[in-house]
This record gives sequence, C-alpha cells and structure tokens, in this order.
Amino acid sequence: MAYFGTYYGMARLTAPPPPPPPPQLALVPTGEPTLAPTATPVIVASVTPGPPPPTPTPTTKPPTATRTLPPPPTATRTPLPPPTATRTPLPPPTATRTPLPPPTEPPQPTNPNFRADATIVDTGSCTTLRWDVGGIQAVYLDGVGQSQHGSARVCPGQPTRYILRVVEQDGRPTEWPLQIRVNAAPATARFQVEYRGCIPAGNSPVKGQIFDPSRRIIVRRAVVRALVNGQPNVLPPAPSNEDGWYEWFTSPNQDITIHTVTLDGRPAEIIGGPYTVRSTNGCFQHINLVQVP
Repeated sequence: MAYFGTYYGMARLTAPPPPPPPPQLALVPTGEPTLAPTATPVIVASVTPGPPPPTPTPTTKPPTATRTLPPPPTATRTPLPPPTATRTPLPPPTATRTPLPPPTEPPQPTNPNFRADATIVDTGSCTTLRWDVGGIQAVYLDGVGQSQHGSARVCPGQPTRYILRVVEQDGRPTEWPLQIRVNAAPATARFQVEYRGCIPAGNSPVKGQIFDPSRRIIVRRAVVRALVNGQPNVLPPAPSNEDGWYEWFTSPNQDITIHTVTLDGRPAEIIGGPYTVRSTNGCFQHINLVQVP
C-alpha cells in the first residue's frame, strides 16, 4: 500500500491517464470460529495482486523558461551643477549734480553806428561815411585814426569795403564793416560834329542843337563847354534848352573850341576831338552835335 501510494503520487505528478480501479479484497474464512471468552477474532485478508501498473513513459518536460530579470538600474548620481551665483547689480550711484555757475558773458561791443549817406553810387560819384561812438579808447577808419564822432567823404571807383575799427577801454578791438557798391559806368556817349555854316544874324554867337541817335533833340540833359582862344573858363557851360539848343555870345574874330560834352552828368566823346570855329560879325556859327549809336 505504501508503494502504491507512492506510485500514485508519482502518477499524479506526471499526469498519466487514470489508473485502473484497485483490486477488491475477498475475506475467506479458514475454519470454524473458536469462541473463547478472552480471544479476539482475527481477520486474515487474502490479497490477490492485480496486474502491475503500467510503466510510466517519461515525459520530457519542456525546459522551463527562466526569465532573467534585468538587473535593477544602477542609479547614476548626476552631480548637480554648482549653483550659479546671480550677481545682483548694485544700483548706480546717484550722481550729485553740482550746478555750474552761469558763464560770464563778455561785455557787448560798443556800436559806432557806422553808416553812409549812400551805399550805392555811380562811377565817379562820391558818398560820405559817418560814425558816432563814445567811451572808447580809439577809432580807426581803414587804419587811419579818427575822432569818436566823425565822417569821411569817399569816391570809390569800384565796389569797396570800408572797415571802422573801434578799440574798447579794456583794449578789445571790434571791426565794423560797411560795403559801398558802385554801378558800372554806362557806355560813353559819342557825338559827331555837324557844321551847318555861318548863318546871317545881327550878332556873332556860336550855337547849335544836340540830337540823340534818332535825331530827336536832347532837352536839358547835355552840357557843352568851350575854350576861347585856347583859354578855359572864359565862356560859361552851355546846357541844352527846351528846344535842344546851346548858345554863347562871343566877340568877333575869336577862336571858339568845343572841347567837352557831358550827357546826364557823364563825360561824352567828341569824335575827331575838339572842334574849333572863328566867330564872325554879322552871322552865327551853327554847330550841331549828333549822338552816334
């Protein structure tokens, strides 16, 4: 029984088909029972062995998969970076602004009121420069010393810049410029002498008319000057009148030379030079002057 139990247990382990049922036990008496007051009946069991159990076929047990667990991760300790020092900027120092003293302005220069009667003149004309200043050391006009209240007449032939230099009491010089412009001289007028003869008359004058290039008379704009026997200032200047005539009253037998003509105050040219006639009793010398283009 012990063997069977062991075997059965082994069959269970190998999971074979179920074994046949165990043999039945038959109880066979071997004689008359003997009664004895003190005897205990004995039952003798006759066991008929059954067929031997089948030999179990070893079953190859599939290998049991062994699950190899990965080793637990090794904790790598990553050192933390050292803390970054955060530099807190210091507030900028508060600048203490010390106010500067206001600059000392130099004293204003003394204005001499430098001026001119005319700042634009014609060629050959003049103008007067004037100034008035006081409380100074000296005044100079183009380098020449002047009084503090003064004037100077100038006749520039071209545009000219005049400088009045004022020296203050402390020695500071200041220059005051003044520009005088000069108009360009117009083209010089040119006159042609036109002798018309000695016209009968009761006296002996010398006279004539003055014409522009279009043969129109020139009224009150021309002046004629003459020499008497070569001498100036014997006869007065003769301006053209409202009819364009100029005239002198002379004595007979004088040489009258027309040597200068001015038109609008400017000298004009006599083509061929001064012109001379002789005064005659009983007629007048008729001499026209005709302007040419």
